[in-house]
Amino acid sequence: MVRMVCRCVSIRQGGQGAVAYEFQRRGLRCIVVDPRPMSGRFVDKREAHGQLRKRLNQLIGNEDVTTITQIQAWFDEKLLSDERFKGYWDSSSLVVGMHPDEATDDIVRLALKHNKSFAVVPCCVFPKLRPRFFKSGKRVHSYREYCDWLVELNPAEIQRTTLNFEGRNEVVYRKSTAAGNIFCQSCP
Repeated sequence: MVRMVCRCVSIRQGGQGAVAYEFQRRGLRCIVVDPRPMSGRFVDKREAHGQLRKRLNQLIGNEDVTTITQIQAWFDEKLLSDERFKGYWDSSSLVVGMHPDEATDDIVRLALKHNKSFAVVPCCVFPKLRPRFFKSGKRVHSYREYCDWLVELNPAEIQRTTLNFEGRNEVVYRKSTAAGNIFCQSCP
C-alpha cells in the first residue's frame, strides 16, 4: 500500500492561519512558522475539525491524522539549523507565505537555495527597514517593484500572477523541478 504524505511550511506573520487550515482540510500536513501563537477566527474551527478528525480516525483505526504543527520562531536562515525545524524543512516540498511581512525575502531566497517550490503573496515592502535594489541599481520602493524584484532573483524559474481578491494579491511562485509532484511524495 502506498500512502501519500504531504508537507508544506506555511510562514504566518500574525495572520489568522487560514492557509494552514485549508491545507489541513485537504489532508495535507502543514508546519506553521510564526513568532506569535496561533490565534484568530480559524483557530476554533481548526481545533474543532482536528478533534473531530482525530476521534473519527481513532474509531476506524487510522492513526495517520493530519495536523497543523506550529513552531514559534522567526523564519530565517538560522531557523534551518534549529533541530525543532530541520526535519520539517528537509521533508517539505512547498513553502507558502500569505502576506508574510519581513519573512518574504527569506522564503524566496531559502526556497531557491534549497530547491523547494514556493508561493508568496507579499504584503509590505519595508523600503527603509530592508533596502532592496534591482540589478540595474534602481531602488525598490513600491509593491509592484517589490514583486518585480522578487522575480528578478531568478527570472528563469520564478513566475508571478494576480489572485482574484482585493488588496495585495500578487503571488510570486516557483515550482521546483526537483519536487516532482509539488504536493505529495510516496511513503512505504
